[in-house]
Amino acid sequence: MYEETARLDALRQQIDEIDDQIHDLLIRRTEIVHGVAKVKNDKAELDQGGVLVPSLAMRPAREADIMRRLHGRHQGELPFHVIAQLWRELINAKTRLQGPLDVALFHGKLEHAGFRDLVRASYGQATPLHIFDSACKALDAVLTARGMIGVLPFPQIDEEQPWWPDLLSFDGVNPLGGPRIVARLPFVFGADVTPVYPEAVTIACMDQEPTGNDTSFFIVGTGLDAVPQAFQGKTNRVGLPTDILGIHKNKESKRQLILLQMNEYVGKD
Repeated sequence: MYEETARLDALRQQIDEIDDQIHDLLIRRTEIVHGVAKVKNDKAELDQGGVLVPSLAMRPAREADIMRRLHGRHQGELPFHVIAQLWRELINAKTRLQGPLDVALFHGKLEHAGFRDLVRASYGQATPLHIFDSACKALDAVLTARGMIGVLPFPQIDEEQPWWPDLLSFDGVNPLGGPRIVARLPFVFGADVTPVYPEAVTIACMDQEPTGNDTSFFIVGTGLDAVPQAFQGKTNRVGLPTDILGIHKNKESKRQLILLQMNEYVGKD
């Protein structure tokens, strides 16, 4: 009995030592984050009026690189989604140290609690969350509020009133560009993931940066009589295969909008 107690004490002491090492590294990591924030502030550009142009501290491409690198080196019995959740909290705490970060959530007619859980898992427990009753209001908040990003349901092709056409209404009215899709949620999914979250996208006023393994979303306008699948066939023939995620017909303007997804990086140029 004494030997078992001594062995348990020794193992617990090792755990405490590891916890202290992890804590020390987290403190060091935070100090480095402050250094990153200072470099970013020094490089921040001024607009023509001499006023600092507000920008988001978050970097979805950098976050994707971190998660992929961790996933590639992970081993052992600890499920990766636990590691991912720890790092999501670290990443978002780091982001809030560099500047404001708030989330505007629009969940449509879908179940509310699942989207709230998704936001918390993706952007941290301490990040302020604002829930809106329309996509337009959420997108307006993303456009006008400093540090605001949006989370909206992943588009479905059979939606009667999709939210994604509203993205076009805000384009060109912000020096940083209009709201656009910059990430897909959840960040980690697959057979080894225990939590089940609804799918969504993150919206922000920023240019997406290439990571080498990207998916792009873009909207194409056509006449009402155009067949979306025919347009899709044209993109396939020129070596740019696409998937149709949504179709929205506007009889007043006699136009239809097609939301496409391409498994490539597509820049604005």
